[in-house]
Amino acid sequence: MPFLDVTLPRTNAETKRSLIARLTDAAESAGFERDIFRVCIREYETGDAGRAGVPWDGQSEIPPLHLVLYTPRLPLRMKKAAIEKLSEAFVDVLARPEWYPIVHILEYSYDNLGIHGQIAWEAHPELKNRKFYGGLPED
Repeated sequence: MPFLDVTLPRTNAETKRSLIARLTDAAESAGFERDIFRVCIREYETGDAGRAGVPWDGQSEIPPLHLVLYTPRLPLRMKKAAIEKLSEAFVDVLARPEWYPIVHILEYSYDNLGIHGQIAWEAHPELKNRKFYGGLPED
């Protein structure tokens, strides 16, 4: 169950709707299953985040922009595709080419995922033999 956590300065509802749709499209094109991909937008006010010890003032520099993708283990080719496609979708929606996000991919096994108060494969036995997301090829 991949989950994308997006952090950016406060924005309007239309931008959030567009981000959720475009990031989901990007994830699907990188090889994720659309029907189980989730996105959450987290916003901050000017001055509530910063870089190099200086709060972002809303005017200068690039604000702190962060995408955290929580996912079962991925092959390298899928990591590269996710980083490229998610970053591109993010920049396109915001229409600020200089505002590029930092992307972190945090991988886990299905033993480290809980659903319905249980280990994922206990709640969904079909995951028991699915060690990693789509299996890991040799790359």
